[in-house]
Amino acid sequence: MRKHLLLVLFIFSLFLILLVFFRVIDADELAFLTAARETLKGKVCYRDFFLPQMPFSFLFLIPFANWGITGFFLGRILNLGLGIIFGLLFFKYLFLRIEGSDLGEPKEEMIRSGFIFITLFYFANGLILAWVPVNKPHILVNLFNLLSLFFLYQEKYLLSGLFLGLAGETRAIFLLFLPFYLYYLYRFRNKRGMGRLLLGFLLSQSIGLYYFLSAPQNFFLDNIYYHLVRGEIKDGILSRLFSDEILFGRFFTLVKVFVLPQNFLLFILTVLAFYHYRKNPQLYHFEFFGLILGITTFTLYYLIVAPAHFQYFIQVLPFLLIFNLPFFLSRIPKKCVKFPFLLVTLFYLFGSAFTIYNYASGLHPFYQRYRIGLIKKLVDEIERNSIPEEEILVFYPNLPVLAKISNLSDYETCPDFSFAERFPTERRRILHLSSREEIREKIRQRIPRLVVGILGEEEKRFYQLEAVGYKKIKEIFDYEIYKREEE
Repeated sequence: MRKHLLLVLFIFSLFLILLVFFRVIDADELAFLTAARETLKGKVCYRDFFLPQMPFSFLFLIPFANWGITGFFLGRILNLGLGIIFGLLFFKYLFLRIEGSDLGEPKEEMIRSGFIFITLFYFANGLILAWVPVNKPHILVNLFNLLSLFFLYQEKYLLSGLFLGLAGETRAIFLLFLPFYLYYLYRFRNKRGMGRLLLGFLLSQSIGLYYFLSAPQNFFLDNIYYHLVRGEIKDGILSRLFSDEILFGRFFTLVKVFVLPQNFLLFILTVLAFYHYRKNPQLYHFEFFGLILGITTFTLYYLIVAPAHFQYFIQVLPFLLIFNLPFFLSRIPKKCVKFPFLLVTLFYLFGSAFTIYNYASGLHPFYQRYRIGLIKKLVDEIERNSIPEEEILVFYPNLPVLAKISNLSDYETCPDFSFAERFPTERRRILHLSSREEIREKIRQRIPRLVVGILGEEEKRFYQLEAVGYKKIKEIFDYEIYKREEE
């Protein structure tokens, strides 16, 4: 079994290292790196620049933030390592669950079944393969959540609370899990452990508390309000959540989530496991707890936060894996014969290949402008025509961080104009947001040395770059680069 595990880890690592260097850039990766770089320059997130994410989402990238495109790849390699650690930790949990189980099966058979389960639903999962090797906190928050449940299972409540808090410091929605944990301890575990879990949780909150005290209103608006109202709709939170635009987009996102073969099979497994566990709920109370956390995560991401993205489902996976593992160990191997299981596996792997093609290959028309080779050309052109002392203006995505240059002040992370323009001028200054008018005024003042972006005819008429002294020097794919003409 050890040889098989090493082989799986090798294939997984080899595949991810290829994706590190060839997977298309996710534009949000550059926002996280920019936040890390601004922090290294002495700025405090939220107080000094805008970022609609929790502190740990970018703090773990600080070691790589000043390395330009090299740091970008190093950050991806770090996430690859976190993905391997997650898989190994889940194997560790597998052995603990088998040792503590009353399933009545031979341990060797259960270990073999668990190996198949983890290989299929984690290491061969298209969502995992596509979204682990990116500079985003998906795998980090998954690791924190798994560690929290791992230590909860082992009754190490201080550590469980600590990692739950770190998950919340990475993605705010997981802060809402604290009442669930406390109730679970009160109902099924040691009531005395509630204090230790709460202490661990509070210790981790010192990170967020520092940023909150630095700018309380900014912290709240960046991390909560932004995700409820972002977009073009301006009639309030309720209209935003239940508008035709959001409901339509949410419906098609959910369809994609449910029909992906990996998710589809996991949902079927979850339903079967649920009915199996109902016969003896006391034996599976830990699994039911994981399912409640998974349903809560799914609901918050796909029914509350707007817009809902397909990739968010990766953060539901740890809870569904915890829930389904004992059922797979004790029931599935008996019911499967080789040929049907082979067909199911091929169907599953087809879903992985499709996901990687769609989200990682760069062949899909939507992602062509984010191909690594294209971005490298853009960064080289920016470096040749800029100097570190002067700001430039790059419209989304945040290419300046790859060239080790600063983007225009109050537009460091390229926040949505539609969100910024909800606020009056003075409030925008406090929040470090820029409106279209303010960006145009800075262009008229010839503040940025370069202006880079995908500019349609409407944007060109609005900014009038050539009329105020900027000359187009390069066009790469659909990106245009304008340089300030010296007087």
